[in-house]
Amino acid sequence: MDGDTNLQVFKRSRHEPAEGEVFTMKIPSGRYLLGQVIIANPPREMAPMPVSKLIYIFSRQYDNVFDLDIDLRENNLLIAPVWTNSLGWKRGVFRNIDTNRVRLFPTMKRHCFKDIRGFYFDEKGKKIRWRSDPCGSWSLASYRRIDDKISDAIGIPRAPLSRDDLTSQRRPMVR
Repeated sequence: MDGDTNLQVFKRSRHEPAEGEVFTMKIPSGRYLLGQVIIANPPREMAPMPVSKLIYIFSRQYDNVFDLDIDLRENNLLIAPVWTNSLGWKRGVFRNIDTNRVRLFPTMKRHCFKDIRGFYFDEKGKKIRWRSDPCGSWSLASYRRIDDKISDAIGIPRAPLSRDDLTSQRRPMVR
């Protein structure tokens, strides 16, 4: 843990995540979760923000992810698919692993994301009529937000806000 996340910080990286890459996160129990980059840097009209990455984070926890063959096809998603940027890798919260030893998870046939107006979109930014689960958010999630989602999903308290977080917080939106 680095003080502002529940996820342990690995070595920071300048690596730009690419489609199909598999990465790991270390949770406070000392076990590992895996994630996969599904879409990397799509055209602007097909993503909530430029240079977005669509990632899956899987529910199975591993004692070791560095020296074994892994079959992600037998895994379930821990949280809904999420759009993020490269900061999780740059800050060292996400660490790529050797994808040659991983059987990749099949990409969902249809993704669903809800925007702040209540409209639903697919992974290409095309408006869809109906919600399908799991349904993520049509917005960019920081590695801190992903940490919160993981913490909620595995049933541990969220990492406390840092002093910087507290001074930069805006007032909540009024609906």
